[in-house]
Amino acid sequence: MLMAELWDILDGLQLVWNLSLKKVILETDNIEAIQAIQEVGKEQHDSSVIYSIKELIQHD
Repeated sequence: MLMAELWDILDGLQLVWNLSLKKVILETDNIEAIQAIQEVGKEQHDSSVIYSIKELIQHD
C-alpha cells in the first residue's frame, strides 16, 4: 500500500512539473508515505521512488 501511495505522489508531482506549475500543495493521509519522504536517505527507505519525489520537491 505504501509503494502505491508513493507512486501516486510521484505521478502527481511529475504532472504538475510538466504543466510548469511551480507551487503546489501536496496532501496525503498516509503517514507512512510522509515519513518515508521526510526520512529519505535512511536505510529503511532506500527507494528510487522516494528519491525521485524528493528531487521534484526540491527542484526549482
